[in-house]
Amino acid sequence: MKSLDNHDRDMRPEYDFSGAQRGRHVKAYAAGTNVVLLDPDVAARFSDSAQVNSALRQVLSKSGARVKEKRVMAKQPGLDGRHRDEDGEIHRKRSDTLVKTLRKEYGEDFLSGFQSDTTLGTVLKKTGADSLSDLLKTKKRR
Repeated sequence: MKSLDNHDRDMRPEYDFSGAQRGRHVKAYAAGTNVVLLDPDVAARFSDSAQVNSALRQVLSKSGARVKEKRVMAKQPGLDGRHRDEDGEIHRKRSDTLVKTLRKEYGEDFLSGFQSDTTLGTVLKKTGADSLSDLLKTKKRR
């Protein structure tokens, strides 16, 4: 009888990897997500991981355990074309964004009192505004 090396002993004829994707769960695993294998009869009741997580959150909340509700990210842009990050917060423009970049989005007359190479952080300090949103609100009032 032919001797099998370790690899051949572990691979059974019923294993089918024809539809497999290499590294499919690597990012989730690296981020600290637990990969859990469900028994086939349990897995058959759910179409995706979102349904499994929802069911588990319901069970945990009924047991009195505190469960952090997962926020769903907006699929489409929100205010001023900005998107929400994983925590549901709207992305803020970085303070090193140049005025010339902002003018491409908000018009050539935007922040007309500032040179094009001025950073948003400098503009915010000089105007006393807390954010780009505050600057835009001020512009609309004028």
